[in-house]
Amino acid sequence: MRSITFSLNIAGRLRYQLLRLQAHQCSYFVENKFDFFSVTTPTPRILHCQLNRPAKLNAMTLESWRQVQCHKPVISAIHGACVGGAVDLVAATDIRFCSSDAWFQVKETELGFTADIGTLQLLPAAIGSDSLARELILTGRRFYAEEAFRVGFVSRVLDSPEATLAAALSTAKKVAENSPVAVQTAKANLLYSRNRSFEEGLRHIADLNQVMLQSPDIKLAVAAALQKNKPEFPDA
Repeated sequence: MRSITFSLNIAGRLRYQLLRLQAHQCSYFVENKFDFFSVTTPTPRILHCQLNRPAKLNAMTLESWRQVQCHKPVISAIHGACVGGAVDLVAATDIRFCSSDAWFQVKETELGFTADIGTLQLLPAAIGSDSLARELILTGRRFYAEEAFRVGFVSRVLDSPEATLAAALSTAKKVAENSPVAVQTAKANLLYSRNRSFEEGLRHIADLNQVMLQSPDIKLAVAAALQKNKPEFPDA
C-alpha cells in the first residue's frame, strides 16, 4: 500500500476550502422546507430560524433536533417561557440574548426523568457555577431574565421580543462581516477546547492557524485596513 503525503501548502489549502464550504451553505437551508421552523434570510449570510409549531407550543421532537444541527455561529433570541428541551437547545448556541419577560426551567426532574439532550453537559459551563447548575437541574426551579443575565447564561436582556430579535440580527450581521473562515476556525477551537487542557487548546489553534495562512482573507483584511475600508470576503 502506498502512502500519500501532502505538502503543508496543499493540505492547508484543502482544509481552507473545507472550512469555507462549511462557512457558506445558507442556500441549502433556505431551499429546503422544514416542518418545525420558518427560515428566512433577512440579510446575506444570515438565516433567521424561528420555531414554528404554535399548536404544539413549539415542543421539540426527534426530527426537529435533526433539523437544528449546525456548525456555524448561532445566536439565540429568547422570549417568554424557555422550558425543558428549549433549555437544551439554547444552551448549545454560541450567543444568547433574551427579553425581560423570558424565564427558564430545567423541568425534566419534575416530570420524572432527566434532561438528556445537552443541559447537564452545557449548563454548568454556560453559567460558570457547578453549584447553581446543580440547583437548577435538581430542583427544577424557574430562573428569570435578570438572574440569567447575572450568572452569564445570557449576555443581554432587552425590553421586548422585538428588541431582542433586532439585537440578535444586528450581532449576526457583525459576525457575518468578518472572515467566514476565521469565524468558523474560532468556533471550532472554542468547541475543541471546552473539555481539554489549555495546552491542548493552544496546539489545536496553532494547527488551525496554518490553514488561515492559506486563506486570501488575511490579505483582504490587511489591504482594507490600510485603505481604511471594510474588507469584503468572498463566498464559497
